[in-house]
Amino acid sequence: MKRSKIWVGGMIPLALGGQLAVAGELDQNSVTRLDTVVITATRSEESIGSIAGKMQVIERDDLMRQLQSGDNLSTALGRLIPNFGVETQTATGGTQTIRGRKPLYLIDGVPQSDNRNVSRFLNSVSPLMVERVEVVTGASAIYGVGGTGGVINIITRSAGEDEGVNFSTQVGTAFSTQELDSDSFAYTIGQTIAFKEGDFDGFIGLEYEETNGFYDADGDRIAPEPAQTSTHDSDRYSTLAKLAWQLDSDKRLQFSYDYVKNEQDSDYAPNYGGPGAPALTGTPVEVKSIKGLNLHDQPKTEREAFSLQYTDNAFLGQQLSALAYKREREYRFFPFAFSFGPQNFVNQSTSEADVYGGKLVLSADVNDVVSVVYGADYQKDKGEQNAVGYDASQFLTSGGLDYVEIDAYGYGPDVDTKTFGGFADFKFQLTEALLFRAGMRYEDIEQEVDDFMPTYEHLLVPDGLRVAIQGDTHNYNETLFNAGLVYSLNDSQQIFANYSEGFEIPDLARLLRNAVAPTSMLAGMLGVPGTVISDMDLEAMKVDSYELGWRGDWEPLTASLTAFYNESDKTTTFNADYSVSQKDQKKKIYGLEGSLDYFLDRYWAAGISGAYTRGKTKDEQSGKWLHLDALEVAPAKVVSYLAYDLDSGSSIRLQATSVFDYNKAEDSTSSGAIVDDGDIDGYTTLDLLTRWKLPLGELGVSITNLTNRDYQTVYSQWAEHTYGQLSGVQAKGRMLGASYRIDY
Repeated sequence: MKRSKIWVGGMIPLALGGQLAVAGELDQNSVTRLDTVVITATRSEESIGSIAGKMQVIERDDLMRQLQSGDNLSTALGRLIPNFGVETQTATGGTQTIRGRKPLYLIDGVPQSDNRNVSRFLNSVSPLMVERVEVVTGASAIYGVGGTGGVINIITRSAGEDEGVNFSTQVGTAFSTQELDSDSFAYTIGQTIAFKEGDFDGFIGLEYEETNGFYDADGDRIAPEPAQTSTHDSDRYSTLAKLAWQLDSDKRLQFSYDYVKNEQDSDYAPNYGGPGAPALTGTPVEVKSIKGLNLHDQPKTEREAFSLQYTDNAFLGQQLSALAYKREREYRFFPFAFSFGPQNFVNQSTSEADVYGGKLVLSADVNDVVSVVYGADYQKDKGEQNAVGYDASQFLTSGGLDYVEIDAYGYGPDVDTKTFGGFADFKFQLTEALLFRAGMRYEDIEQEVDDFMPTYEHLLVPDGLRVAIQGDTHNYNETLFNAGLVYSLNDSQQIFANYSEGFEIPDLARLLRNAVAPTSMLAGMLGVPGTVISDMDLEAMKVDSYELGWRGDWEPLTASLTAFYNESDKTTTFNADYSVSQKDQKKKIYGLEGSLDYFLDRYWAAGISGAYTRGKTKDEQSGKWLHLDALEVAPAKVVSYLAYDLDSGSSIRLQATSVFDYNKAEDSTSSGAIVDDGDIDGYTTLDLLTRWKLPLGELGVSITNLTNRDYQTVYSQWAEHTYGQLSGVQAKGRMLGASYRIDY
């Protein structure tokens, strides 16, 4: 019987562009021990017993088992990563933090972060193209800017080891059991081709997915979420192509191309309450879909990436990896309506980023005791965000259905960011039982902000009287350290302790969106001094992360338990006027996470995993420690399962995902300290996931939300408190999904 997930610890440089593999596959009568899982992230092999921290590897089969047509990666990761927030069922991953901090996403070691922190990345990855996901938990001194909560590295599929040409075709569908018509169906079709001939190998993957409406437990069509965008009524096109040349036994060159486009085409709008859109004034309305949307440019997620990697396992007695990459992305939102005094406005923003960079990494065994991984990386990121304004009168008259474009303008400044970093990570095998790891990284960042016209200046001030804000350049540099110990109590148990530092820089484009110049008439009207970028006291937010853990691996049981704590001297707050501020106020987050898997016999297994996280920030005005809201701290979560696997490879898995109440978020009289004053109601959903081996191919059948639970996701509850009632959409009701795959 194969174990559904493998828990390991992690403070290793996945961002080096290497791979991570799991060896020692479980058979039906054994469990992989601590010294039989091999990690090759730096192309130097390590057992999991040498990692001073917590790490998780999620294999392809486990990912695909969790996903139906219409789902994205956030669905699977929300169920499979204990300390990761549950799925949002929208385009955003805003509430999906790790240990209360944002993760850094990578694809094959290439960082996907840019200077606009738009939490939509997991909606831009095709699950069909993913081989496995590696999760390093906690802040990292190795990866540089971003990833203060951890690192999630998505490894895409490749040719494999089989000679010749191999094909795989997969089709799937999913639909609501409460609304059995064509509008409730989602469809997926994918084709992959893997080939290996002599010194050349490659992989081509193509996927198309059509998603129609989503329905809640009552059989009602779920309303669009206007703040961060829903994913219903959309088409997704995905392409992954890899071509590699094995130059000799040690040298390899690989080119990769990755493209995803997910675009919405819907006839449905949120219910603003009819003509006059009374929902804008806070009048209670029913949160539902209204047919008749007239919007030409609908929400879109588009990403394109190229990379070229060269590896040499015998470079001056070392292993070398050199990686160059370029990527572009575009995120378009649903129009958002808001009021400023007596005036109403409707706009739709689009965020774009153009990024290129490179990494150079070397690793070597210095002697029998010491090994080292070191290198440098560079990235340049050009970001911009623009908005389209719509006729507010037409919007109000139509009750939020008609969007007639009237103008276009900048939605915050263009920002260019250059990042250079160098790092080294050492491993010392002090005794047979005791291992010590230590490393450091130096990061230098230059962020150039262009001159720009503030959003409110454009909306509220007549042309000719508008005052632009002058741009400036900000520099950030930081030296980060990490250190960890692993002590083997015996062949089956270890304890570990880890300290690591991470940091992130301010999202300047978002911070400055609602700024006004000191000489603007708005500064006087609003009673504010105005913003001078060169005078802004901005610093990188440094996070100190601590963890202490234990892990054990016996036949037939594996278990782990980790306590964590992280702190920073700065915090970013989301304010009541939808602005974002960086404040010099302390933030501390702490908690526990653990897992247990027990194999009853060769066929049956059961397991449970969970995480408990709490966090506080010290309000700079009142001096009080206030609990963080659900945007940062995910409510406690427990996932349990009972599985039955047959020798043939068929399997049945019943799993429960329980989210607990979170009533710690506090309202504050201090302006902008905490916005969310609403509690989060917990819920439990059941999923039945099956896989059947057929004479030709494999059939998967799943029922999610088996009991048809009526609830709102954590994100929807938070968004309702923050953006307003129209963001409080219902979650999906019971869904039935089926997929068929044949390899040939």
